[in-house]
Amino acid sequence: GALKFESKAVESNVISSDFSADSKRLFLGISGGLVFVYDCVTGEKIREFRAHSGAVLTLRTSPDGKTFLTTSSESVAALWDANTYEQLALFKGHNGFVNDARLQPNGNRIMTMGFDNTVRIWDYHGNKLVTIAVEKENLTYAAWSPSGNRIATATAEGTIHIYDSIPPAELNQKPGENLADAVTAWRAARRATE
Repeated sequence: GALKFESKAVESNVISSDFSADSKRLFLGISGGLVFVYDCVTGEKIREFRAHSGAVLTLRTSPDGKTFLTTSSESVAALWDANTYEQLALFKGHNGFVNDARLQPNGNRIMTMGFDNTVRIWDYHGNKLVTIAVEKENLTYAAWSPSGNRIATATAEGTIHIYDSIPPAELNQKPGENLADAVTAWRAARRATE
């Protein structure tokens, strides 16, 4: 195809990028912690802001175009409003770089993967729901199934794991109950029926 536009405006290393859902904007994650947003028709930079103090390792836009995720070398991930560029939630808990983040397809959860060999599942408010630890191997990949009901992980050593994610209808969190306690109870009840 024909070159639409070319820009030399980025003076730092581009580490991650993604198009908006309508392909009208290009989001770039920069090594210095910045996010640049370009208009794909004019080639103009329409926004620049600091997302993290460390490098933006991953940038993923949502299918509905309303939000996007960033991960960083500073042990956190963040959810952003794709129109106002305001931070909606911060996901803290990894020990080391957060390599990747993904929105649950047709759901309300976020998955992060870190150098600490954990995959963490969060709600959209930054509350950690589940931690999956991969022991004795180096975690390299994690993904949701298209339905959002399963999570697959892969390691550098060639091991693949597939996990069921928690179906919201089965969680049965009681009003005022700690979410971690609800998840623990759900897991125990599930094991008892296997």
